[in-house]
Amino acid sequence: MSYLKSLVVLVHEICHAIAAISTGGAVERVVIHSNESGETIALPSKMKGAFVFVVSSGYLGSSLLGGFILHRGFSGKYEKQTLSVIGILLLLTTLKFSASGNLAYTTGILWGSVFFIVGFVSQSASALFLVSFGTLVSMYSVY
Repeated sequence: MSYLKSLVVLVHEICHAIAAISTGGAVERVVIHSNESGETIALPSKMKGAFVFVVSSGYLGSSLLGGFILHRGFSGKYEKQTLSVIGILLLLTTLKFSASGNLAYTTGILWGSVFFIVGFVSQSASALFLVSFGTLVSMYSVY
């Protein structure tokens, strides 16, 4: 289960990074640790209230993203494309925000590749993968 937990922690940290960038800040790096913790090192934004938005975006973003992924898994349409896009986004954010050789990098490259490849396998496998991943991300943020 530690591989799945690392993936969810990485998604959580990427939500912080996206929030920091969307408020005009910058991200130095994203790191996850083997004890199920992580950190996003971001340069502050001058936007008022940006700190609160960035800090709360980890859990809120994970919950919203998990709900969206869960919805896409149950929708009956575009499961393969959704899974492939998630894989690509996971790969790109990992390459952009994490350093080669650390756990965030390994987790992001591994799972991004798996998502991308499973997106080409079959519609039912993609739907099952999306429902499982969406549930995992949503429930882990509550946990």
